[in-house]
Amino acid sequence: MPDVAALIQNGLPELSMAGLFVFFLVGTFVSEDGACLLAGAAASSGRISLGLAVFACFLGIFIGDVLLYGAGRAIGPRVFERRMVRRFVSAGSINKAASWLGNNAGKAVFVSRFVAGLRLPTYLLAGATRANFAKFTFFFLLASAVWTPILVGSAAYSQSLLFRG
Repeated sequence: MPDVAALIQNGLPELSMAGLFVFFLVGTFVSEDGACLLAGAAASSGRISLGLAVFACFLGIFIGDVLLYGAGRAIGPRVFERRMVRRFVSAGSINKAASWLGNNAGKAVFVSRFVAGLRLPTYLLAGATRANFAKFTFFFLLASAVWTPILVGSAAYSQSLLFRG
């Protein structure tokens, strides 16, 4: 496995297009926005096609969203049972949150996708309150399909506009 720091410092020269695809897909688990910006820059320089860069980031983001929901579902109920949490969060509040998320899944996912800092708590809470998995997965798919081309494409466009030779 190549040294990641050296790859980034040298402009990812050692990776094939398939390697870049995997790099950007896995990179979204570390930093979605960072991976998308790097993918856009790589597409702008011709290292990877824009479509493949967008798809790698989209797939990584979608998988990450589903994993966050799953993490919330796995650990959320145990967290709600903790005495410290029960002091601040009542069962009624949890039920209200679950009901709101059930009725507003699309809004919750789209707002959290486009407002920094809301994704993690929203997706974990959706899983913890056992919100409808199929509904949330559909909205994860849709929001990622809207968000990813905007971010990767904007990065590619601005890179080519600002740094054209």
